[in-house]
Amino acid sequence: MHGIVVNGIAIITAHWTNKGEFWSSAWGDVLLARINGLKTVHEMHSIFLDNAGDPANQSFRYLHVVYGGVYFRTAYGCNVPAGTWHMGHIAVPVTTV
Repeated sequence: MHGIVVNGIAIITAHWTNKGEFWSSAWGDVLLARINGLKTVHEMHSIFLDNAGDPANQSFRYLHVVYGGVYFRTAYGCNVPAGTWHMGHIAVPVTTV
């Protein structure tokens, strides 16, 4: 996970491979990282691509940023196989805490 803040906008790049298989509940969050010293001005979502082998639902997996956290989120309940890679980028307005 990498990020930079430019003129009050955090630009975050995430590349994550989950080690174990897990269940993702619809609209539930899996914490990936905390943004130390900053919080988002409002909640943001961005498409989070992966190789889970479910192309029909690819557009329903998100990189979700809210308050001081960066999360993986799905819009439907699904099993995420071990070794799945996920990649995404998001730009979100932030303020200092």
